[in-house]
Amino acid sequence: MIRRPAVAPLVLAVLAALGAPPARAADGTLDPAFWGDGRYVGSAAPDEAFLSGALAAPDGALVYYGSRRSTSQPVQYVPRWRRLTDGVESGCDLVLAGGVQGTLVGATFDAAGRLVVGGWAQMPDLTYRLLFARYFYPSCALDTGFDGDGVAILDVGAPEIASVMALAAEGDALVFVANVRLAGATDRDALVGRLLASGAPDPSFSGDGFYPFDGRAGDDDLNKVVLAPGGRIYAGGLGWLPDGSHADFYLLALQDNGTPVPGFGLDGLVTVDFGATTGDPSDYFYDLALMPDGRLLLAGEATVDVAPGYAGALAMITPAGTLDAAFGTGGRLIDASRGLYERVAVQGNGRILIGAIDFPSSAYYVSRRLAADGAPDPTFAGGASVPVTFAEGGYHEIADLLLQDGRVVVAGFLERNAPDLDLAALARLKNTYVFADGFETGATWFWSVAAPCATRIAHGTGE
Repeated sequence: MIRRPAVAPLVLAVLAALGAPPARAADGTLDPAFWGDGRYVGSAAPDEAFLSGALAAPDGALVYYGSRRSTSQPVQYVPRWRRLTDGVESGCDLVLAGGVQGTLVGATFDAAGRLVVGGWAQMPDLTYRLLFARYFYPSCALDTGFDGDGVAILDVGAPEIASVMALAAEGDALVFVANVRLAGATDRDALVGRLLASGAPDPSFSGDGFYPFDGRAGDDDLNKVVLAPGGRIYAGGLGWLPDGSHADFYLLALQDNGTPVPGFGLDGLVTVDFGATTGDPSDYFYDLALMPDGRLLLAGEATVDVAPGYAGALAMITPAGTLDAAFGTGGRLIDASRGLYERVAVQGNGRILIGAIDFPSSAYYVSRRLAADGAPDPTFAGGASVPVTFAEGGYHEIADLLLQDGRVVVAGFLERNAPDLDLAALARLKNTYVFADGFETGATWFWSVAAPCATRIAHGTGE
């Protein structure tokens, strides 16, 4: 419990009138206010419901996105997003004209509260484009102020591979990372780009709106992006040596104008190697989060020299581009109890939430919470991992981890063979959220803030 400052007698009288707060449920338990028992399983029957990610909406709802994938032949992908409140579902499919199909891989809300989604579009000739769309959320109405009809399909010269991987709003503008294989290239590379509110590339960013990234002359991926105060853009990913023998975590830092941050790693790029010496020593990046103090947390899978040969892995990078020696061991943390750390989220007090899958069976999602230095947090499930199972069964693949009004949401899909139908699946866990100013909220019943020269309180449901 965070100690609150003393409050005025009037405030204490109001609290007395409200009565004593109810006993707080343990952090890490399922939140029954979410779809009856803390779990939601979506369906697009007779098609599959594939989930790529989720985010908390400005109106307090939860939005997940991905595609509706037909089970008939040939398989067709229709981009879709869904809005969830506690017990109510809505949303829409993005039906593209002219036989174009696609999938949504990233999403964000801009400063005006519009929902912007991105991913890939496959053209009738089987070439690929970057796909963006902007909606007047929560309706399914596309914003025609965005590229004329609400949908932008960009050709970046990548006939074999092209997909937006992650988005971040910069006011009404849009920063994104994408993976592409440019025409004539033998390796996969990446782009960091910025679009204006109109949907056009921003010429003030790297000259034409796109910063091409080729890390070490092998395959390079950028999968996540975060924006930091002061205008920095951080992109996380991984890259291989030219012979394909070794992959490491990547963290790329750009200035707001699309040029590398001077002095940050080598030409704006920091690589992290977890040091395995046997077999294939590759380390695989999956997620990126910005800490409240400006450090960067990278998550993924490390190759290790002991059985089973792989482990969940975190790396903490300072704003100067160096490993933070106060975190884990020399800035790295390896958890051999989990084969991989797929997703991370950070609370306002620096506590770190981890999303993974049970390995090797992958029967369920797991979530745990760490202190800011990487030590297990005993106030969340006693420091252990929390399993999340679904009655529908199947291989549980996690796609996202986020905070919704302080509660933990684990999002992914169930990959099933009998019947052969993938289903979107989300769970919400109770959680005590501590804000950056030190104030704390219980699971769902109370929040408080302090303003200069006055103490104010409010109470609600946490929705």
